[in-house]
Amino acid sequence: MNGATLPNAVALPEIIAVRFTEEEAGYVSMRPVRRQSFRLVELADMILCVAGKDTERVESILRAGAVTYNGYRYSWQGCSVEAGEVASLLAAFPESDASRPFRPEDAASADLVFGQEPPHSPLELTKEETGARRFLRSRSVWDFLLELARVSGPVYSGYSYAQRADLYRRALSPAEAQRFLTDVRACGPRALRRRFLHLPLPEAIVFGCPRVTPAAKPPF
Repeated sequence: MNGATLPNAVALPEIIAVRFTEEEAGYVSMRPVRRQSFRLVELADMILCVAGKDTERVESILRAGAVTYNGYRYSWQGCSVEAGEVASLLAAFPESDASRPFRPEDAASADLVFGQEPPHSPLELTKEETGARRFLRSRSVWDFLLELARVSGPVYSGYSYAQRADLYRRALSPAEAQRFLTDVRACGPRALRRRFLHLPLPEAIVFGCPRVTPAAKPPF
C-alpha cells in the first residue's frame, strides 16, 4: 500500500474539495450531497478522530478518499502520499502524554462506562450540564463526580482526538457506583435524574481534560 499510487490520485494539496452526505442505518442516504472545501489540517483532524494517530491508517484513508465520521460519509479525490508526508502532517497534533497529572479544575466531561453484561453505551456527561444544583441542595452531580476523583485519583488512559482531551479513568467498586447513582437520583435536577433512572452500575468514570489542537473540528 505504501508504495502504490491510486489511479487519478493527486498529491496532498493544502485545500481539498470534500463531498459529504448523511448515512442512515449503514447505507448512504438519498439526501442531497453537500460540498465544502477543507484545509488539509482540518481533514487530517477529522480522520484522526476515526483512525487515531496511526500513520498507516491515516495514509490509507487519504489514498482511498473516503471516511465516515459522526453520521456523515465524506469523500474526496484520493491523494497520492509520499513517504514521510503523513508523518510530517500528523506531527502537529498532540500525542498521548502519561506524565500529565489529572487536575480536577481542568475536567470538562465525565463519561460513565458500563460492563459488557448487559451491553450499554457509555453515558456522556459534561461539566456544564451536571454543574447545576437542585433547589435546596448543596451539591451538584458534577460535585459527586469530582468527589470520587478526589477519593482516588484517576489513571491516565490516553489522548482522544474526537474529544480533544486527555482521558483519565477512575474505576468504581460496586458500592461506590451504587452510592453515586443513589446520590444523583436524590439530588440531581429532574431532567438529569431521568437519564439515570434505569442505568446499570457503572464500572468506571472517564474524565476528559481538553487540550488545544491546531485545527477546528469539521462542522458535522
